[in-house]
Amino acid sequence: MRILGNNFLYISLSDTTQPYSVTFVLFTEVMESDAFFRKGTWKIDTMEIGHCNINIPLSYTSNHFGNVSVIFSWDYVVYEKKLLFGSLDEYTEGKCLIHGKGVLEIKDTIFTDFPEIYYPPQKIVFEF
Repeated sequence: MRILGNNFLYISLSDTTQPYSVTFVLFTEVMESDAFFRKGTWKIDTMEIGHCNINIPLSYTSNHFGNVSVIFSWDYVVYEKKLLFGSLDEYTEGKCLIHGKGVLEIKDTIFTDFPEIYYPPQKIVFEF
């Protein structure tokens, strides 16, 4: 999982028995990291689903979807911001420590163009 901005979350799921990975980019309202990384539920109406074949360099497809019915929630999450001190009166945000368990719930079937597959209603539980 990576955080690429303050309005979207990037989750990559890999199956160690297959050479493929699936990525979900969940777009949220703009919020600070410490507001997002706390126990709660968010309705997601825009997301991107990507597919990658790790055996073929640069083999990646992506589909962007609006108007989807997806619920994202944290069962538990810990967010610790580490501060780097510069001068006596300033500090800058350093790396952060995040771990937790979440659920991505797809409420309606989502169809992708390439590869031509679909994601039926399901709950995807992940932990990191």
